[in-house]
Amino acid sequence: MAASVQAAAAPSGVLGTCGLEQILEALKLLLSPGGSGSTSLQNTKHDVLLETLKSNLSALEAKFLKDAQWKKLKTLRDEIADKAEWPQSSEDITWSFTSQTLLLLLCLKEIMTRLVAEFNPGKPNPRTPEAAPALSPDTLSVSQQKTFQSVLQFVVTLGVCPYLMPGVGVPLRDRTEFGAVVQGIVRLEAAPHATRRLYICCRVLLDLAQHASLGSLIFCRHFGDIAAGLCQLGFCPTKRKPPVPVEEVLTEEERTLSRQALRDILDQVYQPLAVRELLILQGGSPQSCTDVKTKLRCPAPAWLRRLCGQLLSERLMRPNGVQAVVRGILEGAGAGAAGGSDAEATAADWKKCDLIAKILASCPQQSLSPESYYKDICPQILDLFHLQDKLTARQFQRVATTTFTTMLRERPELAPKYLLQPMLAPLHRCSTTAEIPESDMVPGTVLVTEEELSRCVEDVFKVYVVANEPLPVLLDSLLPLLGVFFSLYCFTQQSASHIRSLCQEILLWALVKLERKRAIASLRGFSGLDKAVPALHPQCQFRAATHGGIVITVKEALSDDEDEALYQKVSSEQSQMEHLGDLLLHCQPCGLAGDFFIFCLKELSHLLEENEAEFTPKPPCSTSLLELEQHQTLLIEDQERKLLVLQLLAVLCEKMSEQIFTHITQVVDFVAATLQRACAGLAHEAESTVGSQTLSMAMGLVAAMLGGAVQKPFVGAAVCTGHASLAVSVQPCPSLPSCEPS
Repeated sequence: MAASVQAAAAPSGVLGTCGLEQILEALKLLLSPGGSGSTSLQNTKHDVLLETLKSNLSALEAKFLKDAQWKKLKTLRDEIADKAEWPQSSEDITWSFTSQTLLLLLCLKEIMTRLVAEFNPGKPNPRTPEAAPALSPDTLSVSQQKTFQSVLQFVVTLGVCPYLMPGVGVPLRDRTEFGAVVQGIVRLEAAPHATRRLYICCRVLLDLAQHASLGSLIFCRHFGDIAAGLCQLGFCPTKRKPPVPVEEVLTEEERTLSRQALRDILDQVYQPLAVRELLILQGGSPQSCTDVKTKLRCPAPAWLRRLCGQLLSERLMRPNGVQAVVRGILEGAGAGAAGGSDAEATAADWKKCDLIAKILASCPQQSLSPESYYKDICPQILDLFHLQDKLTARQFQRVATTTFTTMLRERPELAPKYLLQPMLAPLHRCSTTAEIPESDMVPGTVLVTEEELSRCVEDVFKVYVVANEPLPVLLDSLLPLLGVFFSLYCFTQQSASHIRSLCQEILLWALVKLERKRAIASLRGFSGLDKAVPALHPQCQFRAATHGGIVITVKEALSDDEDEALYQKVSSEQSQMEHLGDLLLHCQPCGLAGDFFIFCLKELSHLLEENEAEFTPKPPCSTSLLELEQHQTLLIEDQERKLLVLQLLAVLCEKMSEQIFTHITQVVDFVAATLQRACAGLAHEAESTVGSQTLSMAMGLVAAMLGGAVQKPFVGAAVCTGHASLAVSVQPCPSLPSCEPS
């Protein structure tokens, strides 16, 4: 606070003889157990506590009067008391005790400040550089810190908590047995007024916290109580006609100072701690109301809930505010600063993750617009995926995936722009749909670094596969990149790679979750049958990085050796077919492999019909050279397509098991495709022995199904026979026709 207590500047002579030990000894004297010394059972705990407080105050005053060594400390205390602006005596013994304790604490801070000002450490000895530097004279030992913490506990228990309104902060009755006793002996009707007492205690504690070492000890354990007091002092609505004298209530200036002090300490402390305490205040810890018999639980007042919501939104909008909110909730659940022993249990609590996701997905009122909020928050959410600590990372990644899907579900018009697009940007940069600038098309230029590619694949795996929420917006965003993922999956088969399994899981997840028609279309693109399906840019390639990862670069110049280039092309296509077959092995249980096999059989029948019909006529002699070249290109593409279908069927027949068909409908479709191909062969007089056997097998399957004998599809023989009866002739590509005069 700006108007915090200013301790009197003590004379150097006083400070010269009054050290830290003497003040801490005086504080110990105030906290020493004592009382009336009576063993009567009629003495209640309230009476014992009151007698102890009175006895300790009398013992301290007697020590000041009788012991000459304590006179300097008494002089310092009296100087500070004279400058203090609060009533230090009261009919309520708890307030008299609290006032004297606060004065001694201000004496402690004054002496520590003066000792540091007068401290002049000597120059380090260059001969012993390993020697530790001299400690600052205001450093408290472990035992002294314990004494200070005990004194703080008394100050907060006697001077802050009893004066909090119902629903504000954690009540004394629910803390410890001692707190319940204190609540029963505080006399709220005695002067000064409860609000004035609360203001004085918070003001002195904040003044003490200006000292670095004392501030850390104060906020470490009592930040929540001080924040609750400041909320009540600065923001609690006041009545127009107070029932107490004017001098007992706060002025508007003091309320303003309290509001500013609250914001200052919220900015200074560890942000997860601030978030956790604000959530506790907003939730309204259970507190007994004035009617003790009913023991009703008082929720947080409406004004406090609104205030905490506003302050939490401000914490969220700060730099790294998302991590502060997540840590504040998870660490408050017992996870600890770095995960803790209960981190696994906390990570399994999906309700807590859902709560955080709802908080992060909701646009606060302080934000200008939902779009500006998402623009600021979404990069921080993506950063949650990349924490280094493994135990903490598992918690944060679970929160991040839940938040990711929640935002996509609630804001499908904003979340893809600020979440999906930045995450998928490295792969979009190198797909066939991307326009690569001419300046980047230098051979060997790295378009996607090893770190970018690895991070992108890992993030996609977490968001799509781990979260396992097949939202339409997720599937639509991943569909144009499946070709790139398949190319990357094929490249990872060449050597050991940590992203191989991730690529496989991503592809399998997408193929299973997609509609069957879209999944088949994607498989057509993987096999090369559909050139329109987006894939890796033709001028880009994957290359092994120096540190064992993978990068995407611009292709080098092609070799002049045509045979070598042709061999590379054929071997690449063959390996892609093999990898596609391996991928489809995992798709047998869901029926996708069977559907794709039937599609290939139907494609084979279409090619047979097109081949027999000679659907590409010869161009006339008057055709230009450009048209002739285009005609030859069509012929080459037609031959390549036939070869691809034959090669694909060969791989599928070799790799697929007898369980490729998972239901009777697929068997019926298989028989229909077989009959269609047999009819096409008969129509073009392409009958063969193998074709007749295939037709006989198909009719046998039909009879078995009609008779009910086929309960579980078994078509291993059908697959093999169907492969053996492939009847598509591949003609050599004709040369350009010569134009002879008629």
